[in-house]
Amino acid sequence: MKKLFGSLFLVPFLLFGCGKPAPEGSDDLSVEISAPESPQYLVVFSQCNNAEPYRAAQNKLMEKLWGDYDNVELEIMDAQQDNSKQ
Repeated sequence: MKKLFGSLFLVPFLLFGCGKPAPEGSDDLSVEISAPESPQYLVVFSQCNNAEPYRAAQNKLMEKLWGDYDNVELEIMDAQQDNSKQ
């Protein structure tokens, strides 16, 4: 009895996957598949100041490296040696 009830319980779920028939005259069986959108990221980097040349080189390197990713935006901030800004 349990097997019969279990089988009858599953039948509607199995038939549900069959779907509706295609409209008349519709021979197009193609399915449109699109890739999910990649998430967007914001990377914020705060320099204590931009006065030294090595910090400018560091900024350029980060811009180059993060520039390889279409879904990443890089913001570099200058705290101007103010701890409250950084």
